[in-house]
Amino acid sequence: MKKILLLLVCCGIGFVSCKQNLVDEPDDLIPANTMEKIIYDLSMLNALKAVESDVLEKNNIDAQQYLFEKYKIDSLQFANSSVYYASKNPEEYGKMYERVKFRIEKQLDIVKDSIDLARRKQNIKTDKNEKK
Repeated sequence: MKKILLLLVCCGIGFVSCKQNLVDEPDDLIPANTMEKIIYDLSMLNALKAVESDVLEKNNIDAQQYLFEKYKIDSLQFANSSVYYASKNPEEYGKMYERVKFRIEKQLDIVKDSIDLARRKQNIKTDKNEKK
């Protein structure tokens, strides 16, 4: 009986110690919904930089500084919040990124639909001009 009780106590201690957070919650933690918005905006700005970097440069826009001002955060707060969410619940943090990916794919579908519509309109105009 004592062995079973000792085993249960050891298992309980093991479960409790595994439940401890590796990283303490920062005092200035960015709320999860805001963090997701920041990740989305950061992804969009990075894509813009990769495709049209001169647009940001011509307008003197520093993507990171823009985000920090928009959300009233700083780089340390963002880094600490990222580390906290990634260590506290990596599955939920992964879901944040999945939702961001879904939003980006949705925007991409809208852009593709707009391009297709513009092409169809252009083809109609071209066909009308050729008939004249």
